[in-house]
Amino acid sequence: MAKRSQNTAFRSELARAAAVLALSSALGFTVNALSAHPVSIFAGDASGKPAGAADAPRIPRISIADLIAATKRNDLILVVDVRGEAEFAIGHIPGSLHAPIETILQGQQDVIGTLQAAEKSGAMIVTLCDSELCEKSDQAAEALSKLGYKNVRVLQGGYQAYFDAHAPIEEGVNR
Repeated sequence: MAKRSQNTAFRSELARAAAVLALSSALGFTVNALSAHPVSIFAGDASGKPAGAADAPRIPRISIADLIAATKRNDLILVVDVRGEAEFAIGHIPGSLHAPIETILQGQQDVIGTLQAAEKSGAMIVTLCDSELCEKSDQAAEALSKLGYKNVRVLQGGYQAYFDAHAPIEEGVNR
């Protein structure tokens, strides 16, 4: 009879442990799914899509070397720097348009006018931010793509990679 009592107590503890495990797993999955950057847990991503599936194609990248080569060939390029004013003033790619992400999303007229002129001329529009870790350049490029701009790229590595390549820079704010 003592063995039966121990067996019942063990089952009760096992049931509690299973309940705690189930609840903590459910909480973890929920937090991950609601996160701005969910971690892929299974073969697909947090949305349940198969690995490699996406809502829209990612904006293509352009390397620093390809950007510099295109500039030397005098290809039509509009570099859109989405960093803040202080970062832009410290240094930026010569001739780039300073357009923080908010100005693009709000449709600021002078920015949109410059972008439309670049699009009409067939220029490649290249967005950049601080580094590869900064997502603003991707957000800006995706917004421009959704607005109908066709030839949009993101500068791989951002301004930091451009600077590290010892490419030409300008200082100050263009007005």
